Amino acid sequence: MSKTFFKNIGKVCFIIFVAILISCSNFTMPKKITIQADPEIHASFGKVEASLTDYFSVEKIQELVGEEESFKVYEYRLDDNDDTLRFLAQMDFSMEIDGLDVEENLQELENKEPIIFGYEEDNITPSVLFSVPEIDKTINIDPISLELTDEITSSLKDLSSIQFEGVEPGLINDLENQNLPFLLELCDDEFDTVTFGEGTYLDIGFNQVPFGSVTTAKVNGIAIFDAAKFTGGTAIKDFTGNVDYTNLTSISMNDAIVYKEGNSDLVNGTNLTTSLDLSNKTLPKDICLVLNVSFEGGDGTSPVTITTKNSKFSDNISFKRVTGFNTTAPVEVDFPSIEPIELADGLEDLKGAVIGSGESDGQISFSIDNLPNGVTTTTILSLIQTDSEYNSVNYSGLNITDKTVTKNAISLAGQKLNTNNINLTGSIEIEAIDATIDFTQELNVSAGVKIKKFDSVSLSDSVIPQNILTQNYSYSLADIAEYVNQIKFNKIGLALKLCNGLPLDATMKINSTFLDITNKEEVFLGNQTDLPTEARDIGTSDITKDISDTTEFDLKISIEMPSSNGVITLNDITTGTDYKFYGQADLIIDWESVNFKIPDDYSGFEGSFPEEGSEPLDLSTLTNILGDDITLSGIKPKLYISSDLLSNEGPLAGAEIQAVMIASYTKDEVPNTKYLVGSADNSTKVEIVDNPELNVMENSLVKGTLPEASMELTGLEEVLTSGAPDIKLEYDFKLGGTTKEGKLSDGITIGKESLAGLSQTSEINISLLIDLPIIFAVKPNEAGYAAFDIISLMNETSESEEESNENSEENKNTEDSESTKETDLFNRAEGEDIEGIDTVLEFIEKVSIDLQYQNNTGMALTLVIQDSNARGEKLKKEVQLGKNSGTMNLTFDYDDAQYIKNTNPFYPDVLELRLPGNKTTETLYKIRRDANISVILQGSVKTDIDYSIELPTGTENSENAEGEN
Repeated sequence: MSKTFFKNIGKVCFIIFVAILISCSNFTMPKKITIQADPEIHASFGKVEASLTDYFSVEKIQELVGEEESFKVYEYRLDDNDDTLRFLAQMDFSMEIDGLDVEENLQELENKEPIIFGYEEDNITPSVLFSVPEIDKTINIDPISLELTDEITSSLKDLSSIQFEGVEPGLINDLENQNLPFLLELCDDEFDTVTFGEGTYLDIGFNQVPFGSVTTAKVNGIAIFDAAKFTGGTAIKDFTGNVDYTNLTSISMNDAIVYKEGNSDLVNGTNLTTSLDLSNKTLPKDICLVLNVSFEGGDGTSPVTITTKNSKFSDNISFKRVTGFNTTAPVEVDFPSIEPIELADGLEDLKGAVIGSGESDGQISFSIDNLPNGVTTTTILSLIQTDSEYNSVNYSGLNITDKTVTKNAISLAGQKLNTNNINLTGSIEIEAIDATIDFTQELNVSAGVKIKKFDSVSLSDSVIPQNILTQNYSYSLADIAEYVNQIKFNKIGLALKLCNGLPLDATMKINSTFLDITNKEEVFLGNQTDLPTEARDIGTSDITKDISDTTEFDLKISIEMPSSNGVITLNDITTGTDYKFYGQADLIIDWESVNFKIPDDYSGFEGSFPEEGSEPLDLSTLTNILGDDITLSGIKPKLYISSDLLSNEGPLAGAEIQAVMIASYTKDEVPNTKYLVGSADNSTKVEIVDNPELNVMENSLVKGTLPEASMELTGLEEVLTSGAPDIKLEYDFKLGGTTKEGKLSDGITIGKESLAGLSQTSEINISLLIDLPIIFAVKPNEAGYAAFDIISLMNETSESEEESNENSEENKNTEDSESTKETDLFNRAEGEDIEGIDTVLEFIEKVSIDLQYQNNTGMALTLVIQDSNARGEKLKKEVQLGKNSGTMNLTFDYDDAQYIKNTNPFYPDVLELRLPGNKTTETLYKIRRDANISVILQGSVKTDIDYSIELPTGTENSENAEGEN
C-alpha cells in the first residue's frame, strides 16, 4: 500500500467524470450545458504487491550494522526444507599470543641475505674494484709548414750588377726598339724552378750612359724569358756573345714570363729603376733578361754599353713552390707550442708507477704525413714531468731529453711516471734531394703516448671501498629476547667464498660476540679469477645460546691489504684489465629448538566491537519498522574460539582461556550493561572448538547447521532486539594454566618442526555467529494486536531515495521547488482546492473496491484506515486479509466522499496493518522466505450527476442555443 494507491482512486474518479461529460455533449457549443445522469462505472485499478524482503534483506541488515569489514551478513538456511526467512551475521577477529612467533624471526635470520663483497646492485655481477686504464693519448700538434724561405733566398745569386753587350748606334742609322739579351743563373744547383709569392719584386736599376755621340738612350721595356728559348737556337750560341741583333728584333714580348714597360732615360738619368712583379711567377734556374731599347745619335764607331746597379729581389721576398730543391745541410724546424698532455683522467688514484720493461709496454709515437717527394725528416723529442708528492713520499715523473725518434716511436720502457701533465717539446730536421716543395702545403703530425703495462703501480688505498674492507652486520634479537630464554643450534657460523683478483694476498679478520669469535684470520691468495667451488666453514656446532639478555646477533668482517703511507703497491699491472675483489659470507643458522619464557598469566587480549573510535551499532531503525509491540524472536548468538596452538595436538595443549564479554547499550534513554560471558567478579572458562567454516554459496547464501560453539550468548538476543542506537561489545580474554610441558611460567621448549608455522597458529580466532530468523513476536498488550504503521514503512524504504533526490535537486530554481510541494492522497496541497476533484467527490454516491489478495506471509492482517477532522466528522474503514487468498470489499459512500472533500489535506490518522496478538501471552509469527502480499483491485463508481456549465458565447448561431441532457 502507498500514497500513490489512494491518489490513483481520485484520479480514476475524475477520469470517469470527464468521460461522462464528453459522451453527453454534441459538437455545437451551447451557452449552457446541464448534465443529469446516474451512471455506474466499472474499472480495474491494477495490482499492488509488497514483499517483506523489501525490509528484511542482506543489504538492509548490513546497512543497520554499517560498513564494518569484520561484520558480514548472509542469507541462511538450516537445510533445503527450511522455508523461514533467515539470516546469518558473522563477526570475526583474532588475537595473537605475543612472543610465540619467533620462528618467523629465526627464519628471517636463517634466510638472511648473505654478506656481499664487491658486487653490483643485482648481487650477481662482480663489480670492478679498480682498473688502471690503458693510457692512449693523442698529442695535438699543429701542422708544420715547409716555408724554406731563408734556404731558397740564400741560394739566389747576386744580381746587383749586369752588363749588357755593347751596341754601336749609327751603324744602321738610329736604332729603334732594339732587344738586348743577357743570360743569368738564379742559383747554382739548389733548385730547378721557383715560384714566387705575392708581393715579390725584382728591382733593376740602370747606370747613366755617359754623354757622347748618343743623344738618346731609352729603355722601353724589360722582359724575363726562359733561357732555353735561346740557348737552343741561332740567336745566342752561348753566354758570351754571338748575338744576332737582327733575330732579336723579331722577339715577341708576349712570350716573356715577365714583361714590364720601361721609361728609363739613360742619358738624362731619369727613371733609372724598374720593378718587375714576380707574384705567382715561376722562373727557371736559367733565365734570359731582355731589354728593349731605343738610341738616337752615335758616331758609328763607339759602342754603347748598358749596365745595371743595385739590382735585387725585394726584401719581402716569398716563395710558393720550388722544384728540384736540394739542401746542402739539414734544415731544423721547431714544433709549434704543444699543449701539455693530461694523464689524470681515470688515474685519480694513481700516485706513481714504473712502466713495463718491454719495448712496446710504453711508447711515444710520432709520424709526419704527406711529406713531399725527396724530403726526409729526423724528429727529436723531449718529455718532462715534474715530480709529485703524496703523504710526504716523492714520485718521479718522465724525464726524456732530446731523444731521436726511430721507427716513428720512442720507447718508455722502465721510465717512471706520475699523473702530472707531460710537457712535450721538439723539432724536426729536414733534408731534400731533388724535391718539389709546395710552400702552401703543411705537414700533418701524428703523435701520441701509449702505455699498456706497468712493472708496478702505487695506488691510493681508497681504491678499495670501506664496504669491502669492513663489513659490520647485526640483527636485533631484542624482540626474541623478550620472550625466549635459550636457542639450541645444531650449527651456527659462516660459510665464506671469496675471489681475490688482486696481485697480492689479502687477510680477513672475523669478530663476533654472539659467535664467541675474536680476531680469527683467514688468508685469501691473490690473482684468483673466480670464486672457489667450496666454501670455508667458520663456526660452532651443537651449542645452546642463552639470549635472555642478548640484544643482537653481531658480526664484523675486516680485510687487510698491505699498504704504506696510504698507498698500495701492486706489481705486474696490465692497463685496461679489471681487477676484482668479491665474494660473500653466508650465515649458517641451523637451530633445533627454542625455550620460551612464557608468563603464567597473559592479559591484554582486550578489545571491542565496533573497534574503539568507530561508531557503535545503531539498531533503532529496527524499532521504527516493527513498532513498539513487535520484536524479533528466536535469535541465537554463538561464540566460537579456536586455535591450533591450544588444540590437543598444539604446542600449548592444556592451556585454557578465561573470558569476560560485556554489552553496553541505551534502552529507554537509560544506559545498560549486560554481562554476556563471566561477571563483574569472575571470568568464565571458554571451550576451544574448531573454527566454523561457512559454506558460502552464490548470492551470499549459507546453508547447513552451525557446528558446536564454545558458548551460546543467550543474553545477546535481548541486546540486539532492544532497538538501541549505541550497542557496543567489549571483551577481555586471558591465557593461563598448565601445558603438557609444565606451567607456562617455567618456560617451554618447542622444537623447530612444532614451531614451524607458529606465527600463524599462535592466533586465537574468535567468531560470533548470529542465527537471525525473521520471527515476529507480538508482545502482550491491552489492544490484543500489534500494528505496522504503513506511513513509517514507506518513509523507511524511501529514505535513501529522498537523500539522493536532495542532492540532485540542489541546483533547481525556486519555481521547480514550488511545483514539488507536498500534496495529500488526492494531489491537493494544504489550503488549495482542485475544482475537478471536489466536483467528482460531490457526485459520488458510492465507490466499491474488490481486493483479490494472495497472502503467504503466514499472518492474518487487518488493513485499517481511520481519520477525524476538526468538525467532529469521522471516517473509519477496515479490511481483513486472510492467511492465504481471498476477496474482500472496501466501500466509500457519499458521506465518506464528502468527508474527504471537506478534509484538505486528507491524511488518515491511522493507516496501518494490524497483526493479531494476545492480551496476556506473546504471539509468534514465523515469516516465510518468500513472504509477500499481492492485491488485484477491481472497482466500481456509482454517481448521481446534476450539474450545469455556463459556456462563453461563440458565434451568432450559438447565441440562443441551449441544450439539456
